[in-house]
Amino acid sequence: DAFRLEINKKSPALINRLDEIVSQIYKLPDDKKKSSEYQSLTKQINESKSQILGLNSSLTESEIQKIIQGLTTISQQSASLLAPAGADFVHLRDAPITKILVIKNRGDKNKRKIYFLDKDGKTLGSAPINIGSNLKKTAGFSRGDKTTPTGNFKISEKRDNHGKILYARTRPGVVLGYYALDIGVPGRGILIHGSTPQKDDRLPPTDGCVRMYNSHIAYIYPMISKGTEIEIRE
Repeated sequence: DAFRLEINKKSPALINRLDEIVSQIYKLPDDKKKSSEYQSLTKQINESKSQILGLNSSLTESEIQKIIQGLTTISQQSASLLAPAGADFVHLRDAPITKILVIKNRGDKNKRKIYFLDKDGKTLGSAPINIGSNLKKTAGFSRGDKTTPTGNFKISEKRDNHGKILYARTRPGVVLGYYALDIGVPGRGILIHGSTPQKDDRLPPTDGCVRMYNSHIAYIYPMISKGTEIEIRE
């Protein structure tokens, strides 16, 4: 009964969210719209909308569970369809991101990754990254040494320029892409950021920051809060 009341209370917001997902997937390229995943998702959205709009006090427990399962499926399938290629973002919307883990892996650039975790340490998503060009230094990190520091930090600032290119504050002309997350390293200005649009098909090394593909950081940016913990490991 408590859940039924909660669904009733939130039904307008749930319907709005489903309509928002429909609007987003409608913009997908034709090849994705022809996929079985797209067809399955649109069918599930229509079913869930009908269930929520027809919600009444006579619903059985199994019917309530069906609504829950339907909304969970929609969340996962839409995340999979809308996520940019090259990243594993299928479960990114399952729970709030409470921690970011960066694996530098100085020895193998193909294993450099950023992970997004929930409060229980479960991985919600991951994406490839690149790091500072100086791979020799493992301690005593300082400004200008072109290394990505290891340690525990917190996101101290989120930066975007309303769809326009961002530039480094301390190095005019250095492009950061469209979004940046300040890792909060004292005296360093270390960020998670993207690239110039002309280089969005690759991940060149940085002067110490963590670089993501523009499409990947654009996708996760709204889900990251100021104060989110971030750990950078070797």
